[in-house]
Amino acid sequence: MRHRLIHGHAEVRIDLVWSVVRDRLPALDAVLAPLVDERSADRSRPDAAGDDVT
Repeated sequence: MRHRLIHGHAEVRIDLVWSVVRDRLPALDAVLAPLVDERSADRSRPDAAGDDVT
């Protein structure tokens, strides 16, 4: 779908794009949200990898 959106935007069916956003994006969000939360929690720890602890 990305290829068509980028290179064939004149032929994109907006109803199809909207149905994908409406029907599939919530499931993707549900899968990714815990990963984002976990990564945010890791960054808030002072001993997290990559943080300077002096």
